[in-house]
Amino acid sequence: MKRLALLACTLSLIATSACADTDQADQESATIVHENIVTTWFQAGAPAGPDDQGISNESSAWYSNWAQHMCTVDYDGSRKLEQKDCDNLYYFALPCADYDEAGPIPEHIAMSPRGEYEESAFKNRWIQVNLRLGSLIRTVFVQWQDVGPLYTDDCKYVFGGERPRQERTGDVESALDLSPAAFKYLVGDLSIGQLKTEWRFVDDVEVPPGPWTKNITTAGPDWD
Repeated sequence: MKRLALLACTLSLIATSACADTDQADQESATIVHENIVTTWFQAGAPAGPDDQGISNESSAWYSNWAQHMCTVDYDGSRKLEQKDCDNLYYFALPCADYDEAGPIPEHIAMSPRGEYEESAFKNRWIQVNLRLGSLIRTVFVQWQDVGPLYTDDCKYVFGGERPRQERTGDVESALDLSPAAFKYLVGDLSIGQLKTEWRFVDDVEVPPGPWTKNITTAGPDWD
């Protein structure tokens, strides 16, 4: 595939010219906790709805047919949790892409907290999301499976200490999208629609057992 061929070339450039910057970014972005982030939910594989600004989820940043990989259109997280060859019901979107139509985006990839990877520096990464309810904290772990909401280049928010562009522009209602299953795990009800959460990147070894580990997504990009 053209994108994968371009990635191979790009990786060698990143390795020789940006290793020091990447190491620093790894340390910084892995420790940043993004607080008070407006959080909504979205549906893998679903066509654009009336409130989606014409943006469909039938494809994702890494899949041309997302429902095929989910084994369903994920309207409400009700698919069987453990289902062979199906992607994780616990997923999220953040507004920084590692690919565009021309191929890999080196300056975005260099900001990633990920060490070794194959086709994608971002896909399948884990974050921890906390919802604070007074003295109680509700926590969910989710895997990166799409780019958004709306933006694809708000990387200084995603990997750095900047506040989300969404807060300045108002072009989109949130800066973190969660799957229906993950959103319901936090608050129990999709009708609430919007939460304020905090989140941070975590390594695979930091992810505890839970419903999010019943069907871990390992598949790379599939643009065919």
